[in-house]
Amino acid sequence: MYRNVRVIPKQLLQQLYIEKQWSVRDVADYFQCSVDTIMRRMKAYDIERRPLKKEINMVHVQALYETGKWSLHSLAKRYDVSITTMANRLKEYGLACQQSNKNVS
Repeated sequence: MYRNVRVIPKQLLQQLYIEKQWSVRDVADYFQCSVDTIMRRMKAYDIERRPLKKEINMVHVQALYETGKWSLHSLAKRYDVSITTMANRLKEYGLACQQSNKNVS
């Protein structure tokens, strides 16, 4: 029994993943296939994965965070990462997350 082979043009895959910076999950959703299928096509087309860990200038983040002028949420938004990712990076860098004084309604 043969599987239905999904046609994924190399040029379109490169455009979505490399030029438009879509995630592998977003590309898979676009082609209505699995992440594994996209990963196999990328390997076949010699398209390299972007680094999984986004580069963040932690010296700059530390300066902003320790002055108390930037919240965890603001830093996450500034560096286009989730709040969890930013909190984890602060922890890796040896910075304790500050408690928010804002009342949440």
